[in-house]
Amino acid sequence: MLSPRSSLWLRIFSVVNGALVVGLVSAGLFGPNGVVRHEKLEGELQDIEELNRQLRAETAQLHAERDALSKEGRYLESVIREELGYVAADEMVFLFDKNPGVPMTALATP
Repeated sequence: MLSPRSSLWLRIFSVVNGALVVGLVSAGLFGPNGVVRHEKLEGELQDIEELNRQLRAETAQLHAERDALSKEGRYLESVIREELGYVAADEMVFLFDKNPGVPMTALATP
C-alpha cells in the first residue's frame, strides 16, 4: 500500500503529465505548424491550382489566336475591322442613329 506522501506525488505527477499531454496535443493542432494551418494551406493550394488551370487554358487560347493572326489574313482583317473600326478605301460606312429624335452632329468629315 502507498503512503499518503507517495500518493500525493503520484497525483501531482499524473496532473503534470496530463497537462503536458493536453499542451502537446493543443500545440500540434493549433500551433504554427499544426493541423489547422495545414488544412488552411491545403485549401489555398487547391485555389491556386484551379487558378493555374484557368491561366493555362487562357494561355492556350491566346497562343491559338496569335497563330491565327499571324497565319490567316482574313482573321487578321476581321480583328482589325472589329477592334479598330477600319474600312477599306472602296467601302462606305453607314451610321444609324440609335436615338431617333436626337440631332446627330457631324458624323463624318469630307
